Amino acid sequence: MPIDRVGLHASPLIALIGTGQKELLPGPFKEVVVPAGVMAEIALGMDKDPNATRLPQLQWIRQVTVKDIPQSILAWDLGRGEKRRRL
Repeated sequence: MPIDRVGLHASPLIALIGTGQKELLPGPFKEVVVPAGVMAEIALGMDKDPNATRLPQLQWIRQVTVKDIPQSILAWDLGRGEKRRRL
């Protein structure tokens, strides 16, 4: 069964951009989504990582807002982008 949609976090995105392989993602997937919290984390680090500055320019990424995060997940002490229930 093919995977139509993939949700990503900051590290894989920045790594693919930095290694010149950013176009690997949109090929096999119909949709690449990034939680708004992940985009906010990347924005905070843009002054430290030149690869992060390229992320907002990618046309194939769709930013999504995540709602209703259960308390059980909030208790995990994850970054904002990792606290997601579903995309």
